[in-house]
Amino acid sequence: MAGRVVSEMAVRFDDSNVKQALKVVRDIAETDAVLSRMKRDMDYATEHILGVAVNKTPMAEGTLRRSAQNHVEMKGVQLVGRVTYGGQAATYAEKQHENIHFRHTLPPGISRTHTASGKRLKEPIRGYKGGQAKYLFGRGPDGPSAWEERGPAMLKLLENKHAEHARKYLEEHTP
Repeated sequence: MAGRVVSEMAVRFDDSNVKQALKVVRDIAETDAVLSRMKRDMDYATEHILGVAVNKTPMAEGTLRRSAQNHVEMKGVQLVGRVTYGGQAATYAEKQHENIHFRHTLPPGISRTHTASGKRLKEPIRGYKGGQAKYLFGRGPDGPSAWEERGPAMLKLLENKHAEHARKYLEEHTP
């Protein structure tokens, strides 16, 4: 079970302009430069989604938040970006992401250190340090996920940046 990724989001978009530009590429070094810029853009987008998701991730000890990672790779001719949670927190990540009935913050008026009558608790209440279910994708009762909140804007950014890379390349290399 350790190392298994349970919450995962993959980003795909229309890259037909980029594919057209790559078809006319004659120099491997130039192809690598274009792909490098595209990977950098995808890394920026997945890192941005990861940052938003981490801020929405439930927090008790911080293990789940620390397990978040972004990955960018070529799969055949497709550039794929992922935001994942897993490692030793895989089972916990799945439960926290999917169970919309978990409470991640203390109810209003409840003290971490005192009873309702004002007596000091022997041990402070643990957990309840914030976050929400559906922190990466989907919608839970506590609000939009990172993907719902920022995904469409990141896709648009990627489409625009990659189209710009393709246009520049075609301008420089088409007679």
